[in-house]
Amino acid sequence: MKKLAVIDSGIGGLSVVRELLKLDNEIGINYFGDNIRVPYGNMSREEILSCMGNILDFLYKKGVTDCLVACNTMSSAILNTGYTHKIKLYNIVTPAIDEVKRLRLSKAAILATKFTIASKEYEKRLKAIGTDELLEMASASLAALIENFDDNRDIIEEELLDYKRLIDEGGYKNLILGCTHYEFIDSIFKDLMPEVEFIRPAKLLAESFDTSGLEKGDFNIYTTKGQETYIKSLRTLDIKKKLNIQDYIEI
Repeated sequence: MKKLAVIDSGIGGLSVVRELLKLDNEIGINYFGDNIRVPYGNMSREEILSCMGNILDFLYKKGVTDCLVACNTMSSAILNTGYTHKIKLYNIVTPAIDEVKRLRLSKAAILATKFTIASKEYEKRLKAIGTDELLEMASASLAALIENFDDNRDIIEEELLDYKRLIDEGGYKNLILGCTHYEFIDSIFKDLMPEVEFIRPAKLLAESFDTSGLEKGDFNIYTTKGQETYIKSLRTLDIKKKLNIQDYIEI
């Protein structure tokens, strides 16, 4: 019997959980969000791998066998280094690339963290499948702003308008949401960019994962910070499942 985890630098990976539960609401999910260190996108590769390794070691002791790496930054670090663990890891980048290939896009834009863009993992994989024209936009702040959305809505909208101008100037019609935090502001993206088609790695990762043979159970959340952000985020995403939260975990 497989035991599943989903990991992220913060609340972003809850968007993957939402999609998983649409497929099978009975599966047990162990979620780890390292909110005290969010965003990972401004860290070095070594720092990212160290923090991720500590999270995975914690989950391995809980009996986890399979882990969806819902963070694009972590996934880029995995692909960049060939990182492996005793837990089987599923990165979020590959399903996004597969979708671009299915759509046969020769031109696309991506918005992601600084590390994800700098790693060039999206760029080299997209160019390998024929996406020759790529607009890469790196944000150092958006993921952290979304963690405290209520206080930052105006700032978020201003930043997105800057990206919209670049997208419009280049005539791009498809945007890869290269950070799962961005799913939380889906309505703002749609309002500001109604003509753009969004590629959603969170949904694609969930749909690419075979849930058969997974242990049934509750939704367990572990976080290095407080639980208030999670309570609010679960309401925002309309995630309804028996919940256990352990906060202020030290890794």
